[in-house]
Amino acid sequence: MTIRETVAIREFLTAVEAVGWQLVPDEATAAMTVAGWYAALGPEPPTADPDSMRRTYRAMLAAAPRWEATLHERSRQKSDSQSRRETKSTER
Repeated sequence: MTIRETVAIREFLTAVEAVGWQLVPDEATAAMTVAGWYAALGPEPPTADPDSMRRTYRAMLAAAPRWEATLHERSRQKSDSQSRRETKSTER
C-alpha cells in the first residue's frame, strides 16, 4: 500500500467516525465476544455457548444499515431541510 493510499484510508475513516460510524471486523474477536457477554450478563464469566454471541454479532452486522444507503438518506434529509428553509423564506 502506498503512502497516498494510507493517507486516503485514514481520511476516510476519520470522516466515517465523525458521522457516527465505526469500522468493525466481519467476525467478532474473542475480546469482543467476552465484552458482549459482560455487557449483557454482568460480571459473571460466560457460561453459555460462546458461539451464541458470535451468531448475535453476525445477525447485527447483517441488519446494520449500509454506508451508501445512509449517505443517500442524509443527502435527502439535507435537501428536504434546505427546501423547507427556502419555502419559509419566500413566504415572508
